[in-house]
Amino acid sequence: MITLKESNLLDKVLDLVKTNQVKIPEGVYREICISTDVLAKILERWKGKYPLIVDLDIGALALLPDIELKYGPQFNQGGKVYPGFWKSASGRKSADSQLVALAKSRGWIVISNDISVHGACMMEGVICRRWEEIGRLILKPQQSQLPGF
Repeated sequence: MITLKESNLLDKVLDLVKTNQVKIPEGVYREICISTDVLAKILERWKGKYPLIVDLDIGALALLPDIELKYGPQFNQGGKVYPGFWKSASGRKSADSQLVALAKSRGWIVISNDISVHGACMMEGVICRRWEEIGRLILKPQQSQLPGF
């Protein structure tokens, strides 16, 4: 979301929020609110009008401890080393594990530019895209429908 705000694309993201195509896990929402006041105010306004913020469901809660332990610290796949969720600015309070757990439990696509999130999604069988890809799709909506990309 921060990347899309910096790219002046939030007005186009709102169209996806209105049609229930964008969801933000509650932990990620808290991280955003700590990081940027301007985006926090925008999301707070959207949250009051649309079902944007999602709490962890029982399926995600069941997956969370394993995902946190596997991908919180540095991890690797073959010869590729990932720094892990805890290397982020949020440290052990990172919501990245919530993001992966929720997407896995609901069959959703993760949108993140974090390399460790991409690594964890790959290993958990979760589709993961970069924010720039969402930007491309919302700038050229006739080229692709958002679900499934």
